[in-house]
Amino acid sequence: MPKVTGGINTHLDYKGFYLDALFTFATGYKVYDSWAGYTNTVNGTSLNTYNGTTELLERWQNPGDITDVPKLTTSGGDTYTSPSTRFLYDGDHIRLRQITLGYNLDKRFAQAMKLDGVNLSVSAINPFTWVKDSRLKGDPEVDATGYIEMASPPIKSVVFSLNVKF
Repeated sequence: MPKVTGGINTHLDYKGFYLDALFTFATGYKVYDSWAGYTNTVNGTSLNTYNGTTELLERWQNPGDITDVPKLTTSGGDTYTSPSTRFLYDGDHIRLRQITLGYNLDKRFAQAMKLDGVNLSVSAINPFTWVKDSRLKGDPEVDATGYIEMASPPIKSVVFSLNVKF
C-alpha cells in the first residue's frame, strides 16, 4: 500500500478557452510482477513457452559480467515461478488522469444562432504515466495484494465533444 497518495486538479480560463488537468500520484510502495516470473526467468520455459523478453539479453554470460539477470539455461526445474525480489519494483508514479482543452463560444454568437450556448472540447484520458522504476513494465496501480497479474492498465482514450444548449 502506498504511504502517500494524492492528486492535483487545475482549471484555467482565457477568452473563452479553458484547460482542465487532473494529476494523481502515489509513493512509498512496492509492486510485485508475478507475470515476470514466467516471462523473465532464465530457463527453457521462459524462452520456449513465453518467448522471453528483451531483459534476458542482459543476462550473465561470462566471468566479470555485471548484471542482475542470472545465467540463461535451457534446463532447470519448475522453480521458475518461485517468488523473487528480482521482480519487486518501486511503484512510485505520477499519472496525468485527464486533460481537457475546450472553447465556449461567445454568448453573443450563440444567441445569434438561437442557442443558449456552444462548447467544443477534446479530452485525453490517462495519456501519460511516469513511473520511477524504469524496469516496471506493467501498470503501477495494482489492487491491494500488490501483485501485477496481467491486469489491464487504465484505458487511454481521446474524446472529442460538441455540447449545444437550446
